[in-house]
Amino acid sequence: MSEVIAVELKNQLSEIERLARIIDDFGRRHQIEPQIIYTMKLALDEILTNIISYAYDDAKEHIIVIRLSLDQEKWTVEVEDDGRPFNPLNAPEPDTKQLLGERPIGGLGIHLVRKLIDELEYRRQNDRNILVMRLKVKGVTMDIHEERKDGFLVLGLEGRLDAVSSKMFEEKVLALIDGGERRIVIDLSRLDYVSSAGLRVFLVASKRLTPAGGKVVLCSVQEPVKQVFDIVGFYSIFSILNSKDEALDSLR
Repeated sequence: MSEVIAVELKNQLSEIERLARIIDDFGRRHQIEPQIIYTMKLALDEILTNIISYAYDDAKEHIIVIRLSLDQEKWTVEVEDDGRPFNPLNAPEPDTKQLLGERPIGGLGIHLVRKLIDELEYRRQNDRNILVMRLKVKGVTMDIHEERKDGFLVLGLEGRLDAVSSKMFEEKVLALIDGGERRIVIDLSRLDYVSSAGLRVFLVASKRLTPAGGKVVLCSVQEPVKQVFDIVGFYSIFSILNSKDEALDSLR
């Protein structure tokens, strides 16, 4: 799981714009596709407009809590309010085939949310409405292939090493180092994306190993990862070789 953040909003329609900026920032930092970010903003706009406009029996200030989290497959947003009980999953479906003169006003916002969001859950807990929305995210997964060759550990990375998957990778490699691994080859032949969060893990692993006489060797770097390494100067601080065999030879 990546970072989890909580945002408190007042029950004012102007707060929706502030939340939209937060959603944009969260999405960009985690490399979520623009279409997915747009969908989540639209769903939140509809849900919050409904809460702010209809959930309260008084004119007092109320706090609505939004919680954002992301794992390798789903973006989860939880909306919690203290308004009157309302389960949007039970709202009647509008008849979208009706002619203009037959169409009632309203009811389309909840319909949009139910059609756009992959998973919806509702519960009433401690006199509060809690709506959980989940969207599937693409392109944030990475596989780690582990093998032992000629006595050395080889980690093969496949996919995207980004803000989400870098946490998994860091936990994996540091656990191996703490378990006694001192010489590690990281095969990047199937890695097609790396962000600054991923670059950080290489540095952390190398700095953890160096005092113990260990070493990280990178190999088989492909474009555009090679370009990123060149920009940040990795070729001057890491052993980066053309193939896995060359990397293993350098450790013998």
